Order: sequence, then C-alpha cells, then structure tokens
Amino acid sequence: MKAVVAGYIAAALALTPEAAKPAPADLCASDETPVFSCLAGSGVVSVCAPKAAGGHGLKYRYGKPERIEREHPGACGSVEGRTVTYSGGGAAFVRFKADGYRYTAFIAIGRWSRTLGRASVKGVFVERAGKVVAALACKSDPGDGLGAELFRKLAIPTRSNADADFQIPDQMFPK
Repeated sequence: MKAVVAGYIAAALALTPEAAKPAPADLCASDETPVFSCLAGSGVVSVCAPKAAGGHGLKYRYGKPERIEREHPGACGSVEGRTVTYSGGGAAFVRFKADGYRYTAFIAIGRWSRTLGRASVKGVFVERAGKVVAALACKSDPGDGLGAELFRKLAIPTRSNADADFQIPDQMFPK
C-alpha cells in the first residue's frame, strides 16, 4: 500500500506546473544528497541526507546558497519522519524540533475538497507552541526523496504518537 501511495505522490508531482520549473540550487553540502529541496518564500528549503553508507542524520536548511538563515542538524530525538495514507493519496513528511519550534517539510496528494479535486501540496511549515507561525508552499518540485525507505535507511524515528500528528495548515492549500 505504501508503495502505491508513493507512486501516486511521484506521479502527481510530475504533473504539477512546479515540476516544469528548473530545480533550485539546493543547500546541501558536497557530502550530502538533497532528499527535499524547493524554492519557498524568499529562499530555498533543503533537507539533506549523508551520501556515505552508514551516514546518520538529516539536516534542515533554509536560506540562499550564499547565506543560510536557519540550519538544524537532525540530532537524535530531534527529527522524525512518517508516511500517512489518505483516501485517494497520501503524504510523507520529516519534522525537526529545535529551540521550541517544529519545522515540517512535506509532500502530499489527496482529494482535499470538491472544488480542488485531487491535488498535490508541498512545502514547509513552522510551529511554535502548537500554532503555525510560518507556512511556505514550494514554488518548484522538491523531489521525491522523502518516504519510508529513507526513514528506514537513516533510522529516522517513525513512531505514531500525539506529538507526531500531521495536519497540513489551511494556508498551504491553493485558494
């Protein structure tokens, strides 16, 4: 089932207008691979994985190649990822916790409303004390690196508990 959901997500991303835009410069180091990277807000958001076999941890970065504004290494206990199945689609997300904030990068596809129909939504949102303080939709294709295979490979916790609940903020959906 998860493979089917991943297939739906990949197919939907390939059909979106954002997929036609050139990929942005990612913010990953030379020894890292971008697993999620897109233009968002006034910068680029990247989630980077180690290239080396046996490497550990994801890193979250936001900013521009010449000036990274925010960086969070995925220290043990501060990062989690999960896939979620929806009727007609699904989602994959990775969440970083740092300094009282939660940074969530995600890709999702589903039937969100009668007027929207089946659509993909992708981006990053930031929460503090349970409230969304920033929501940035991707303006380019973030890639298809997020998912159960990545989480297993890097031993990213995927536990399902109240802290890991995933809800896409309303402001992420097209109007």
